[in-house]
Amino acid sequence: MPANITNQTTSANVAGKAPSVSSNGHGGLIVGGEAYGGQDNLAKYEKAADAHPSDAHAQIQAGISAYVNGDMQKAIRYYKKAISDDPKNVIPYNNLGNVYYRGLKQPKEALQYYQKATQVDPSYGFGWLNLGLCELDLGDKSAAKAAFQQGLSKVSKSDPLYKSFQDNLKKLS
Repeated sequence: MPANITNQTTSANVAGKAPSVSSNGHGGLIVGGEAYGGQDNLAKYEKAADAHPSDAHAQIQAGISAYVNGDMQKAIRYYKKAISDDPKNVIPYNNLGNVYYRGLKQPKEALQYYQKATQVDPSYGFGWLNLGLCELDLGDKSAAKAAFQQGLSKVSKSDPLYKSFQDNLKKLS
């Protein structure tokens, strides 16, 4: 599964390596981010994406590298291409939301992508967490609370994010 960008931690297994955490400088931490950073890595992922234009995974990898390297417009392009190639893949919706929310500081634009991520895969914890956090930043505490409650009802109790939903709900009470 490709890396997933969130504000604190993510689920990733990059090329079978043990995940390591790196900051992208845009308010997000990326598990396995070192594999995507630097212009050489960006060029490698872009080359793969260009060679396989219908491969959503290749597009996502290039999007992650663009994001890690601070090129938000490229990241948007790659994630949108991945969505076009595989509209049932939750990762590009979530990561596109993160580009707008964390990278470009446009939470209103990000909201639709987090909402779509939760529709595509209701059990995807990062979609609910990011949706709730985005709603909080937009000042809608009731919508944030609803997102965290949905996360609790849709995500397995064994999911590492389950406690985050509980903690965020306590803060809102």
